[in-house]
Amino acid sequence: MSESMNKAFARAIRARMAEVGCESYRDLAERTGLSANGISKICNNGNATTTSIRLIAEALSTTPASLYLAAEEIEGEDNE
Repeated sequence: MSESMNKAFARAIRARMAEVGCESYRDLAERTGLSANGISKICNNGNATTTSIRLIAEALSTTPASLYLAAEEIEGEDNE
């Protein structure tokens, strides 16, 4: 992914966290089994492995595809 798409993906994760009441990176880390530091890095730059993306999507009651679609919308809005 491009840098702008990575940032949009990170924003999509943060938006979904808010939608489902996931209040912190630590909360998301507990839901996924990933480290809080790893979640912080992903949520700040959007760069994640496919496994991490799947775990995050599952923890946020969505799919990886839905997160990517949200990121594409965000990136499109940013480019307008």
